[in-house]
Amino acid sequence: MTKLKLKPEWVKTDIPKRIKIKLWRIMKDNPTYKSWEEAIVGKSYTSAQDKLFASDELKYIKMGSDTYRALKYEIMHMPLEEVLSLPADLQSWVKQLRPELESGKYETEVTKMASLSEKYLIDHYGKLHEVLEQFYDQLRTPELSELCLFTLKDSVTVSYSYGEMRVPVIIYEKGAIKLDVEVSDLFLWGCLREHLVVEFPKFDENLSNWKTGVATIVKRCHNLTKTIADEFKERDTKMRWDSAKPYLSPDSKEYGSGVYHDVLTSSAYECVIENYAPQFRQISDSRGLLLLNMECPTERKAVARGGSLLLGQVEQCCLDIVGKKTVKQKVRHLNLAKGEVESLQKSIKQDLRLVLERGTFKGTCSICSDLVAKSG
Repeated sequence: MTKLKLKPEWVKTDIPKRIKIKLWRIMKDNPTYKSWEEAIVGKSYTSAQDKLFASDELKYIKMGSDTYRALKYEIMHMPLEEVLSLPADLQSWVKQLRPELESGKYETEVTKMASLSEKYLIDHYGKLHEVLEQFYDQLRTPELSELCLFTLKDSVTVSYSYGEMRVPVIIYEKGAIKLDVEVSDLFLWGCLREHLVVEFPKFDENLSNWKTGVATIVKRCHNLTKTIADEFKERDTKMRWDSAKPYLSPDSKEYGSGVYHDVLTSSAYECVIENYAPQFRQISDSRGLLLLNMECPTERKAVARGGSLLLGQVEQCCLDIVGKKTVKQKVRHLNLAKGEVESLQKSIKQDLRLVLERGTFKGTCSICSDLVAKSG
């Protein structure tokens, strides 16, 4: 009768070790669950010579945050002899995450952890880790090209692309910046903040400065949009352009006659931000009028429809605005401000990556303080 071999308590997966080594190597270079998952997909489906995983190995890989956390748990809790059985690059990585392995404190640390209400603490750390990953991904300075703001209301939401999804992550509320992760679960965000402040005393100050910088960028982008729109309106008043909506009706594919001010303003804004000289093309339609298409950095947009005189005026006006010194100066100031905010963002994310890779949190919060107190 074959004797069943029980898994050690620290082992949380049934993945063969040779495959786990590959997964840990990807984890070493990709600190968040999202980046780790994307890297695995890339390694699985690229050309045959670049594939990291053989087809028979893929059946062992169950994509999901539970698998990610289980593999991270194993790294953080495997005994020293198991660490020493890993390849040299992984040994170095684990020892960076767990300095107690080389300091002689390993046994006492393991004993201390075992005396805690470990199940609850690990579960809590898992939730904090998810919030930290969201925070890491959402800490992104907005792209200037996405901030063509015709009006600056009390609340403005800026979204980013995550693969094929667009998720609102920056909320401009009455002049203040909030991240989606901060408002979606106030309690867990508060717990995470308590831990981060212990390890990084200037965390609150740095995050506040980053938010102030982003708020400044939002205001300046609104100011730039307004400047461009006002230039077009001034020219419109002098030359008595007819204003129109791009389409005759919501379900029509025929363009209305006149100047499409909102489209024209956003197109000029995009060209100014990207330092791009716009190109124009006039196309005849079935009604004997012309449609003016404007080539922007990302796409071609219809900005006016009418006679050749009107379209020529619109074209010249747009070129004048894009080349205007005061407009270019506003863009230079915007890019300088964006560079400063991105530098601060990089510094904050370097600190966050350290915690993401380690998988545990220093200090205590409202939840784990009770667990640590009981362990004493």
